[in-house]
Amino acid sequence: MQELRSFTKQHLAELAPLIAASSAEGYSMVQRLYDEWQSGVQTFSQPGEGFWGIWQGQRLRAIGGISIDPYQPTATIGRIRHVYVLPAWRRHGLAQQLVLHSLKHAAGHFAKISLYTNNPAAAKLYEACGFEPATGLVRSTHCYNYQG
Repeated sequence: MQELRSFTKQHLAELAPLIAASSAEGYSMVQRLYDEWQSGVQTFSQPGEGFWGIWQGQRLRAIGGISIDPYQPTATIGRIRHVYVLPAWRRHGLAQQLVLHSLKHAAGHFAKISLYTNNPAAAKLYEACGFEPATGLVRSTHCYNYQG
């Protein structure tokens, strides 16, 4: 059975298989997540921020979260960060579960949410979650606007 729960600094060691798999695919975001959390640069602890993992038993299968967008000039814009699912666990809805949970968690804290992806499959996932192509946002390919 899969369980979505908060990811904390105590879980960093569990990222090793995800770091290895993502690096083998040419992605650096999981290693960057580890490094930034370890150094204290990003711990997802500001209002509206959060980071989660999906475990099956004791094994971490997917990660993702939301933070204040460091590339925008205002703290009213959040950013989907470090969404990664182990290859064997893709197409099981884990990434969508993480993104939708992040959006729900951030509602009321941010006016909009940005993200960047250069992966066409990921772009389709985000669009299915309500994101649209971004305009006017630095280092962003997609944007989600909360409807008030």
